[in-house]
Amino acid sequence: MRNCSHCAPGSGKNSPLSVYMVFPYMDHDLAGLLENERVKLQPSHIKLYMKQLLEGTEYMHRVRVNYIPSCPVL
Repeated sequence: MRNCSHCAPGSGKNSPLSVYMVFPYMDHDLAGLLENERVKLQPSHIKLYMKQLLEGTEYMHRVRVNYIPSCPVL
């Protein structure tokens, strides 16, 4: 579980102070898969991962969620 505090106290009467995100347990993450030379992703897997990432980002923009990207900017 991650605690994401985006709103400063007193920033609005109905503004939440914290958002808690719960993720399913995973043995690995996408970065780990990409770095593992033994894992060969098929084009269909790459397309599915990109579709899920873009749909999630689009949803967050649509409902105006402020977020911090989960990957470092290079």
